[in-house]
Formats: sequence, structure tokens, C-alpha cells
Amino acid sequence: CDCGEAFAKMGAAVRQPGHMQDLPRGGFPMDVTRLIQVAVRTGWIIEVSLHGRGYRCWVVNPALDVVSDGCIYQTSSAALAAGRLYVERH
Repeated sequence: CDCGEAFAKMGAAVRQPGHMQDLPRGGFPMDVTRLIQVAVRTGWIIEVSLHGRGYRCWVVNPALDVVSDGCIYQTSSAALAAGRLYVERH
């Protein structure tokens, strides 16, 4: 997964709803996957979930938008690092 491109899409999704997977009202991506890790930064939540044989990164921003870069990572550490990088850039 090209994380630079994925992060660009992730940022666009926050500013322009509909560019990323829309989540149903009351639904949260962890409803269908297994939550592995949670990290917090002031105003942000970074979550890693198990998705099949890989890991996905989810970010909840201060406006409570939930976004994902759509990438499947081989390790939970890589997924968490992707989320942290996204938060640092925004």
C-alpha cells in the first residue's frame, strides 16, 4: 500500500465525506473486526483492528470523523505507525 497516497485520500475523506468508506450511523468499524490496539493523542484516537490476516488503522479526529487509509498492514505496529503519522501531519 502506498501510504503517502493513502494518507492523502485519508485527509481528503475528512474534508470531503464520501471519498472513503462511509460508516453507518451508530456503527463503528470495530463492530465487524477485532480491536487490537488503541492509542490516544490530544483530541485524536488511533485504533488498530485485525482484518483477515492483516491489520487496519482507524483514526477518530477531534470532529469525531472516523477515517481509514484502507491499507492492510502485515503487523499491528505498522498499522499503528501509519495512524500516528497521519495524526502528526494533521
